[in-house]
Amino acid sequence: FFHEFENTTYSSMLFRNAGEDPKNIRIMDAALTRALKGQMDIDMQDYRPVVMYINGEYYGIYNMREKLNGDYVETKFGVKKENIDLIKYTTPVKGSTRNYDYIVNYINSHDPANQANYEYIKSQIDVLELCNYWIAQSYYGNTDLGNIRYWKANNGKWRWMIYDLDWSLWNSSAKFGYPVVGYDSPGVTYLYSSINIPRRLYRNSEFKDLYLKTLAYHLENTFKPERMNKIVDELALEIEKEMPYHIERWGNSYPSLSSMTRWKNNLNNFKSMLNARYNYVVNNLRYQLNLSNDEYNKYFKELR
Repeated sequence: FFHEFENTTYSSMLFRNAGEDPKNIRIMDAALTRALKGQMDIDMQDYRPVVMYINGEYYGIYNMREKLNGDYVETKFGVKKENIDLIKYTTPVKGSTRNYDYIVNYINSHDPANQANYEYIKSQIDVLELCNYWIAQSYYGNTDLGNIRYWKANNGKWRWMIYDLDWSLWNSSAKFGYPVVGYDSPGVTYLYSSINIPRRLYRNSEFKDLYLKTLAYHLENTFKPERMNKIVDELALEIEKEMPYHIERWGNSYPSLSSMTRWKNNLNNFKSMLNARYNYVVNNLRYQLNLSNDEYNKYFKELR
């Protein structure tokens, strides 16, 4: 099903119509997810474009994605789905919220700045994966943070699943210090406990060091505009020959996608947004993360 993944058996599959892609390029969510692949340890959906027919009628291009459920965890991690807690927002898809509620209460009632408390939290949460998740969400300025899923195996650690990035990059100058600095969040909806976990952990010097080192790496590598733009171009090329037929089918319904010229303009606008976002984040690091000169030079001197 997916070019780089050998699994051939799925209980279910997701076919997305590109969701609420604000730039009407059809590949925004896929491109922003693909940018993370191979660069960070984070749970995400694979992607492949497909053409959809329903009872022989042409329905255009859809994005085939993995479904983030118990089968996903079982396939990717070799953990039986009967032995996991998988939560969507506050509702258990598998298992229960009991352990999650416990660790949230522990973090709120035990200061993570105390190293003994932090060591216990590390035994319950995959802190590097948590850093990756929130760095991606904050860099992309995702305004739909209520779409959140997280899971753990019995005797394992909590991990977060990133998906549905269609409401990202509406504004190149969206604040990105959340959740570790301040209480501002661009989310239309968001789960407070998910924001509060990294904010509380940021009180610990070891976690803060990990977060800033990880952010520095992704700014120097993952989010470089030339790399991001190349991914957009690669994914656009995969569907370019099909786009005239998709536009013929749906162009009258979406004026911003009414011609190939408009689609290509949308792609260029999106790439310009990626450039603007990178420049804004790099130029405002010190202020929005409340960094001292020494901290800024320690972690981000290579960006100057």
